[in-house]
Amino acid sequence: MASTSSKKKPRLYRGLTPNQLALERRERLLAAALELFGKQGYANSPIELICATAKVATRHFYEQFDSREALLKASFDDAANQLREHIAEGLAV
Repeated sequence: MASTSSKKKPRLYRGLTPNQLALERRERLLAAALELFGKQGYANSPIELICATAKVATRHFYEQFDSREALLKASFDDAANQLREHIAEGLAV
């Protein structure tokens, strides 16, 4: 029996690995949340609408976040990190 020394390549979807695809979905969910929470408010942005805006299935939402509250926290953290980066860039000039 011959053994193969090469590792099996991951299956690609639209040229992306499963991990890359999950990161892309996460970014789309964060962008959709920022847009909807900003325009309609948190209370008027159900998970189904967030998923439709991000063009992901609700199961993909739950692969990334435990709840809408977790998405809100992640969006806040993301915005705070971006703000920190912009401030650091401004101070470096």
